[in-house]
Amino acid sequence: MNMKQVTMMMRVLNKDKDSAVIKLERLLEEDSLFLNVKEHLFSGGLIVAPTETRYGILGRADLPDVIDNLYTIKNRERNLPLSLFVSSLSQLWETGKKTRTAELLAKKFLPGPLTLVLENKSSVDKRIILNGKVGIRLSSSLLIQKLTRSLGIPLSATSANISGEKELSSIQEIYDAFGRGIDYYIDSGLLTGETSTVVDCTKDEVIIIREGKIKTAEIEKAVIES
Repeated sequence: MNMKQVTMMMRVLNKDKDSAVIKLERLLEEDSLFLNVKEHLFSGGLIVAPTETRYGILGRADLPDVIDNLYTIKNRERNLPLSLFVSSLSQLWETGKKTRTAELLAKKFLPGPLTLVLENKSSVDKRIILNGKVGIRLSSSLLIQKLTRSLGIPLSATSANISGEKELSSIQEIYDAFGRGIDYYIDSGLLTGETSTVVDCTKDEVIIIREGKIKTAEIEKAVIES
């Protein structure tokens, strides 16, 4: 059975099931529960999980069916790229082309709320890539780290809200928006923090695409002081 058949089988089996809401602490403590969530992701499912900033929707970045499902459930335009979570600095440089500025910022701020936009080197779904570039995160979230390390593949990520609508801060709000369209909701309480800062590091001069938790002045200082 190939991966596409596995994905379709999981959707058939799960379509009438209630979605599970799981407390983060319980998921990190119970190996069998974590294994269920990991296998769900591996088989092509989506989950809602907390990062160090906000809640995100996560799925495998290398399966077209997963990316289709993610765009559909968010009502997101197909020309808008997604970001990636990776497990380590080595996987980050395997996924995107290393530059001097990217290396400086990675050393200073990662793991953390920073998205580095780099020239793509990976085989992820092409819709994640825009103009040959890909946005990559190495999260400080214990859950995201554990998932990406155990799976060994990048995870696609996007904010847990319907495209064009307000940011959602609680699992209840997110569940109300997506319902059974997502099988696992990992609850870490109310998350109202700033989003990750997005920086284009494809050239020596960095370009701040979105200022978030890490401020522009901090980025500029890190580069200048190098």
